[in-house]
Amino acid sequence: MTRARDTGDRLRDDRSFRERAKLLRAEERAYGGHTFGRHVDVGPAYTWARVQRELVDRTTGLSHFRSDATRWTSEVYLARAVDGIERSTEYRRSMAASETELRRGQPPPTVRPLVRVPLRQAIGADWSRAVAGHTADPAGIRMTRFGPRAAVVAVYRARPGGGWYLHTCYPTP
Repeated sequence: MTRARDTGDRLRDDRSFRERAKLLRAEERAYGGHTFGRHVDVGPAYTWARVQRELVDRTTGLSHFRSDATRWTSEVYLARAVDGIERSTEYRRSMAASETELRRGQPPPTVRPLVRVPLRQAIGADWSRAVAGHTADPAGIRMTRFGPRAAVVAVYRARPGGGWYLHTCYPTP
């Protein structure tokens, strides 16, 4: 593939991922969730403040050993991650198990499929450009270091009338 063709393909893919992000955002507004509010439409100041709040639980005053507040660097990377998740075996397995739970009479609000996929598998070789965040532990607050075991976690909820919507999707170190 020539460089010009590669650039054109990437731009075309980015357009389709931007469209997917718009649909995800519309579903979040319609059904609830917090992917965009906590993991996309935020910057470094937000993740720093959030991890600082999470390190010391205000209700108990107890310090947690470690806390991460992570985000996607763009909505295109979020859409790529969701696409990668929804193409995975883990996704198909989790959704099938959740559908079985619903058929057995579990109330829809209690069925929340969770899918975890390696970031490299979901996004591709450039996965490290897609993620950022802050980590806090007793030594202080620092930028999150995403390593080779980094993953994307997606949680789905039942949509009224059938089907599923993305409730949250975030990277984990």
